[in-house]
Amino acid sequence: MAQPCRLPRLHINGPIPAKTRHRRGHIVQTHFTRFPVTPHSAVLQLLLSPMASRILLPALLLLLCAHCGGAARSARGDTSSAVKFDFSPFLIEYKSGVVKRLMGTDRIAAAADALTGVTSRDVTIDPATGVAARVYLPSFRSTARAPILVYFHGGAFVVESAFNPIYHAYLNTLAAKAGVLAVSVDYRLAPEHPLPAAYNDSWAALKWVLGSAAPGTDQWLSQYGDLSRLFLAGDSAGGNIAHNLALRAGEEGLDGGARIRGVALLDPYFQGRSAVGAQAMDPAYLQSAART
Repeated sequence: MAQPCRLPRLHINGPIPAKTRHRRGHIVQTHFTRFPVTPHSAVLQLLLSPMASRILLPALLLLLCAHCGGAARSARGDTSSAVKFDFSPFLIEYKSGVVKRLMGTDRIAAAADALTGVTSRDVTIDPATGVAARVYLPSFRSTARAPILVYFHGGAFVVESAFNPIYHAYLNTLAAKAGVLAVSVDYRLAPEHPLPAAYNDSWAALKWVLGSAAPGTDQWLSQYGDLSRLFLAGDSAGGNIAHNLALRAGEEGLDGGARIRGVALLDPYFQGRSAVGAQAMDPAYLQSAART
């Protein structure tokens, strides 16, 4: 009987009620370094040069006019910049329909990773919706097939992507150390695409994995993937999605002889229909509950 693979630095939490929803997301094992910004003499010399004055002065005048125009519009009661929902530090949604994301917008291309030996490539799952994924293949090429891990990124359902540098580095390490063929799903985000869009996109991605593991389909999944050793994992909102998909798979079943051997939830993002403990006094919870 096949043994489940051991996923490094992933922790499986206890049972979670089936009918739960998200609350607040956290990216785990993420470290940010802030570098000090110091002025450089060459830059200062350029700013103080006659050439710079000829270039910068018109630009500054244009910025000043734009600022004055904005102030005038505000004075006339313009509401295009009025805030509809402030979900800092994730995003700000304006009444005009514009969504400004405050984090998680950086992206990195798929490539061969020299540090781990893992190779990655991007695939489009549904051209109509833009749902995509990044597939990670470890450097080994053995006759035995590798377990398949389907991963869902976090970000409170509203930020981040499968192509973020942090998730890319993590999936490279995870695929190398666990010896798994990993598929990191890039689902659509709210508020432009409210739930259940993320659930439906992720389910479509899981179905794509099952179909692509059949002979003659995806070159990596069909040659190296073992559907009888299938794992779901995610952090924050991704943990919520992994939980949701595991329940759905239990109800509807999976094709191709696939069998989910385990679900790894990293700081999963859940919210119940009723407040629990101190949540009744938490303004963030009350505001989120009022919206959902």
